[in-house]
Amino acid sequence: MIKGILMDLGGTVYENKNYSFDAIIDKVYELNKNNTVSKKKFLEINKHLKKITYDNRKENEIRFLDYLHYLQDYCDLVFSKSLEEIEVEVVLSTVDTEIIDGIIDVLKYCMESNIKVVAVSNSMFSKIVILKQLELLNLTPYFYKILVSSEYLFRKPSHVFFELAIKIIDLKIEEILFVGNDYKCDVIGPNELGIKSCWFNINKEVNYRRVDTLEIHNYKRLIKYLKAEWL
Repeated sequence: MIKGILMDLGGTVYENKNYSFDAIIDKVYELNKNNTVSKKKFLEINKHLKKITYDNRKENEIRFLDYLHYLQDYCDLVFSKSLEEIEVEVVLSTVDTEIIDGIIDVLKYCMESNIKVVAVSNSMFSKIVILKQLELLNLTPYFYKILVSSEYLFRKPSHVFFELAIKIIDLKIEEILFVGNDYKCDVIGPNELGIKSCWFNINKEVNYRRVDTLEIHNYKRLIKYLKAEWL
């Protein structure tokens, strides 16, 4: 019987419709009050920094705030707000979020059935940014806890991050289902720890490294599965 769901966010609960790291960095420079470093030079510095940090991430997370702090000091950036406030502003002003069809029905079913839902999200952005996105979509009440990789050093598919999620949800392995859209992070990762998984494969991708998973293309199938588990 499934008593708890560990759930990915981006691509599973909501879609970041026009996400662009370059657009976010452009906005950072726009909010800067000191142009000692030209925008061209700033973008060159950012390109190099991104190459040696984010482009090389595996199972360890890099906080955008730390990245931003480096840019601030190296490029003599001056802001009228704190870096935490800048982070929230640049993300919310450049990224549009849209709820994925059917997920509200799943979350409502879980709430009505007392199934705990814990968000487990890979994100370089702070938890406050993720909470703001969820609040704007009126989704916060559906989650028991929200875990964001930027707050915990590790990112999926790291076993360490999954083990933290298991501890937080406080249920037996066999009572947990992981739901996500990323095959490597949300299916293979949980499977290696013995967690059941549900692959939200809305784009009907073909993956040749098959593991035992519930593959769905819409959320009606997931609700049917959860109901069957409770019979």
